[in-house]
Amino acid sequence: MSATPPLLSVDDLRVHIPLRGGAFGRSREVVRAVDGVSLRLNAGHALGIVGESGSGKTTLARAILRLVAVTSGRVEFAGRDVLALAGRDLRAWRREAQLIFQDPYGSLDPRMTVQAILAEPLRAHSLATSDELSNRVADLLQRVGLQPEHMRRLPRQFSGGQRQRIGIARALATNPRLLVCDEPVSALDVSVQSQIINLLADLRRQSGVALLFIAHNLPVIRQLCDRVAVMYLGRIVEEGPTEAIFENPRHPYTQALLATAPDPHQRRSDRWLALPGEPPSPIRPPAGCAFHPRCPFAEDRCRQERPECEEREGDRPGQMTACHFADRMTANALRARLGADIA
Repeated sequence: MSATPPLLSVDDLRVHIPLRGGAFGRSREVVRAVDGVSLRLNAGHALGIVGESGSGKTTLARAILRLVAVTSGRVEFAGRDVLALAGRDLRAWRREAQLIFQDPYGSLDPRMTVQAILAEPLRAHSLATSDELSNRVADLLQRVGLQPEHMRRLPRQFSGGQRQRIGIARALATNPRLLVCDEPVSALDVSVQSQIINLLADLRRQSGVALLFIAHNLPVIRQLCDRVAVMYLGRIVEEGPTEAIFENPRHPYTQALLATAPDPHQRRSDRWLALPGEPPSPIRPPAGCAFHPRCPFAEDRCRQERPECEEREGDRPGQMTACHFADRMTANALRARLGADIA
């Protein structure tokens, strides 16, 4: 019996953005915002994408949704080639994959009532008649923990957390099978973040919607996601089940992210790990492993040969790492290499 195929499949996806310059504005260089990403997301599951600002997380999400031009690669959704869709087929697919924006203050039209905001996708996709709109909007508000009487208000009359609930309700209006969440809690207070995460978890359990969740907040990822993919300079450097990534990080970049995360689950005293320097430019990425200029384990092989993200000795089941020396990625080894003196 064959395994159930994934809802979303991304293969070797690249988004290279031309820079204008030189004579007559001709493009001379490109930003390698996404540079060969492959991932899988099953129906009803949640995949977290983490990394520093500029790592390519948001561009990856927007490329999957056809909101930015893709240079090469393949995106399949329920067996359909998303990048080949056009016209009516593309419009129909957009009902199935919706985006929750990062900024709850800028993503809602300040001149529209909540009713108008939530009715817009219902009208656009012919999902409700004029007589049904009010009831459908009221139902959407209740699903996200707001009251039907809120539909007559304007966005400015709500808190940040309430505005994000409205944004989630708008995304749910088309009954999508995939929600792409672009750092949906980063602009909110910590107490409100937890409420929104719990709401998304409840919606996932109730409806079976899949989540592609982009964040730099690792505790949030651990609370919500089944799997985690760590991005660095447009590529995935480590991926695996959430607990495997948190308890058995194999890539030095993942180690660095975990070391700076205020995570109550983290019992190891490895906050000492601070990697030098800044990420290289995505216009001129270094040869070999893009992480080698900042890596305490880099050797000549790292500078010459780019490692693939694959299963390696010491990885847990389902875990993959893009590191030639993943077998060295232990807390003790890193302490010794950096000469850290900690209790």
